[in-house]
Formats: sequence, structure tokens, C-alpha cells
Amino acid sequence: MTKYLYSFIFLLVSLSVTASKTAEEERSYDERTHVVQPKQTLYKISRQYGISVAAIKKTNKLQNDVISAGARLTIKIPKDNDIFQVHIVRVSEDLDGISEKYLLPSSILLKYNDLDDNVVFPGQRIFIKIDKINTKYTYTGDEDASLTDAEVDGSNLTVNDGQTAPAQQPTSETAATADNTPVYVFNSAPSTSAKLKDSSTASNKAFMIEGYLDAYYAQFSDRNTNGALSSYAMSAPKHNQTGINTAQLAAIYNDTNLRGNITLQIGDLPNAAYPTELKYLQQANVGFKIAGPLWMDAGFFRSPVSVEDFPNRNNYSSIYSYTRFYEPVLMSGAKLGVELDNFKLNFFVADRTFTAGNITNANVSYGASMKIYSGKHWLFGANGLYTQISNNTGKESHTYGNVFVASNRKHLDVLAYANAGVQSNKTFMSGVINIRYEITPKFALFSRGEYFVDSSAVVSPLMTGTDGKQQGLSATAVSGGLEFKARANHYLRLEARNTQVGKDFKVFNDYYNNGTLTNQRWEFVITTGIWFGK
Repeated sequence: MTKYLYSFIFLLVSLSVTASKTAEEERSYDERTHVVQPKQTLYKISRQYGISVAAIKKTNKLQNDVISAGARLTIKIPKDNDIFQVHIVRVSEDLDGISEKYLLPSSILLKYNDLDDNVVFPGQRIFIKIDKINTKYTYTGDEDASLTDAEVDGSNLTVNDGQTAPAQQPTSETAATADNTPVYVFNSAPSTSAKLKDSSTASNKAFMIEGYLDAYYAQFSDRNTNGALSSYAMSAPKHNQTGINTAQLAAIYNDTNLRGNITLQIGDLPNAAYPTELKYLQQANVGFKIAGPLWMDAGFFRSPVSVEDFPNRNNYSSIYSYTRFYEPVLMSGAKLGVELDNFKLNFFVADRTFTAGNITNANVSYGASMKIYSGKHWLFGANGLYTQISNNTGKESHTYGNVFVASNRKHLDVLAYANAGVQSNKTFMSGVINIRYEITPKFALFSRGEYFVDSSAVVSPLMTGTDGKQQGLSATAVSGGLEFKARANHYLRLEARNTQVGKDFKVFNDYYNNGTLTNQRWEFVITTGIWFGK
């Protein structure tokens, strides 16, 4: 019996080794020699050639990351063949997004690319096994070690009928996710390619379940007690408590001509930001393709005019800006949109808009949003909204808009936007700049500066100053923090924000100074989140 057992184990091991070698032989490489230059690291070399550090170490049988100037390394650059195609990772694209695009489990991508985790970088070449996917692309670009803009952006991808095909669309906006809310923080990659032409005869139908959980602990210098929600706080709104920001579950459907999305949620964030009767509903909408890139969607949408997004994982920071606090969080209505890979334009009509603080505007609103992806590093956009606000004297016209620009350069991300609003003869304006620096694939520093001026109380309520005068909120704020990602679908953030309002408006209780009124506030927040399905 023991003899047979040993024989069986030997057979299994032999088959595993054979299968591994067969998979390796199926993959094609352009092999070349790299001479290590002074101060070069394996990390820098991997970025240069679009391969992982693990792949270089495996090819060259390196036991650690130490290399010396003058050393000669064999570099194996993935290239296409009849069995595998090569996908080039775009700016801030992650393995989960690539998995979703090709309808492949992440485990398959990890297996065929010898990856230890889901961390990938822009320009990295990823093997996609053709017989596992529906939409088939073939990479036909020059395999030069120095990547061109076209290679990274995907403008020289072709399908097997010879037509031009697009680079990957932003993960958060592809029909596969049916997520109709814009994400402007390069959570997914911009592209400059042409319109999608699907060469596959196979069905692209997909049904997905997504889950997301975000927990927090917060401290405020103006301490609220008994679990009360802190003022101007949407995320992590309760002082000195460990809580759940958001626990959400989404069901997503997509095929070539139809898409739908329903996302349910619970937690302190929806309690603080969403209307009471709809706090469990983050979004619910259905859409259909009219023709070509033209889509019509209807239902409940996360705000299409906001630069900062729900949920927290789509943003640099877990603390929302004052601008975001006074923007709509939810709209009900319909939208008509043109969706190309490098250009998005949507027009919408909403019969209701909902803002943090349980404020509902039941007047019809009209708006538009636009995004332009320029090259591999830039994103430009603008949003606008027109509505009427009911008050004691009747209705007043209200116009709101913003413009934004985002850039991603190697380890540095920058997102800046300016906002303005007009209501009758009153105005408000604000500006926000976000900076994120990636120290390593797992650690990043981020900071934000805010300027918010609403003296006329266009969007904020009136406050009474120490001199008896009343005006809306005017504030400056500076925040910063550290982010750690154990995996691609996780984050841990430690951050703080200091806010100052006008010197005559002492509206915050300073707990650290015996509860005296002051014009500034400190927030300290720890958040951690994890998700699956995207």
C-alpha cells in the first residue's frame, strides 16, 4: 500500500511540474540582456521593462533584491502568441479591474503571470490566456523596452479582424460595473483610444456581486457625546467611537446593450449623509444602449456633479472636504450619455436631489458632466447643475458648477478642482487640491488643502458671530495622512485635518481648552477598508 501511495504522490508531482513547464512554454517572450547601471534597483528596472521584480528574480535565480552595477540580467518581456495576448496596465489600473474587463478570475492572472499578490504598475505587461476570455485583443506594438505613450495608452491594440480596438476603459465606468458615478481620482485608468469594436461572437453577459466594508475610529477636538454626529462630517462622524462607515453590497448586471446596478448600504456615513427614507440605498439604476456609444440610464444615482466619490476607497482621503459636504449625494432621474474611451459626456434631469443633513430639493434639476482623458497622465473635466430652491419667499434659481484636472506621474498623483455657485444675487466659491505620493507599492502619503467661502449662505446655513453678525460658512482646512495597502483590495489610513473659520465665528467647543469656544477644530481619523468583486 505504501509503495502505491508513494507512486501516486510521485505521479502528482510529475504532472504538476510538467503542467508548469507547459504553461511556461506556451508563453512567449522577447529576451534581452540588461546591464545594471549605478544606483539602479530591481524596482526601477522592472518599471523600465514593464515586468515584475519577482519575474526578474525568477529568471536570474536571484535570492534577494541586491544587485551590483555592471551585473548582466536576462530580461524576459512578455509578448503575444496564439495562446496568450499581452495587456499593458494603465495608470492606477489594478489586477481586479483587469480581471473584470476580461471576465477572468484574479487567480488566473496571478497564475499565468507568476504574481504573488494583486499589485501591478502602469506599463506592466500582463499575460491574458485567449481561450479564457470573451473579447479578444492582440497586441501588435513594438516590444521596445522603453514604453511609448501609445503602448501604455493602448492606441496600437487591434482585434483579430484588424480593426482598431480601445485601451481599457476606466474600471469604475465600464458597462461591466454599471457604476454610473464619475471617479476622478484615477482609481481607474484614462485612455486615448478609439471606440470599442468587439470582435468576439461570444456573449459578454456578466452578473457580479460586490462587497465593501469600511471601519473607523475618530477623535474631534469639539467632542460630541452620546454617539451624536459631528458637524460637517460625513465619513467617520462620531467622536471617540469605533464604528462602521459603510457596509455595502452591490448587484451588477451588464451585457452589450443593457446594464443595471443596485447598491445597498448601512453605517454611519449613510446615516450622516443620506436622506432618512433612502439611507439604505446608495444607488439603483438601469440603462440601455440606444446606438453606438449612446446610453440612456434611469433611477437613483450617486451625484454626477461631485469630484469626490462614494465609497471612501475611490478617494485619496477618507475625510470628505467641506465642498463635498454641501454637494448632492444622491439624485433620482434619468441621464443620456456618450461614452467613448477618451471622452465622456452626460446630460441628466433629476426630479429630486438629496444633500447631507437630510436636505431634499424636490424641484427639477438639470445638469451635465464631461470628462476628457488626455494621454496616459491627464484627466480634465467639468460638471454643472441648474435648479430652483424653495424658500419662504418662493423659489430662487440656483446654479452650481466645477472644473477639475487630475494628473498621475510615476509615484505622484495630483487632483485639483474649483467650484462656484450662484443663487439669485448671492455667490459662493471653493477650491481643493489633493496630492498623493506613493513611497512604495504598499505605502503612500497624501495631503489636501481646502478653501471654502460662502459668506452669503448659498449652500451653508447662517452662523452668528461674536459681533452679532450672521453669515454662511467660510473656512480653510489642511489635512494629511499615511495610507498602507496590505493588498490591492485593502487600505489602512491614518489622517488628520485642521479647520479654521473666521476669527469672529467661534462655533467649535475646544475640549482640550476646557470647552471654550474657538474658531478652529482638529479631526483625527483612522479608517480601514476591504472589498471584493472589483
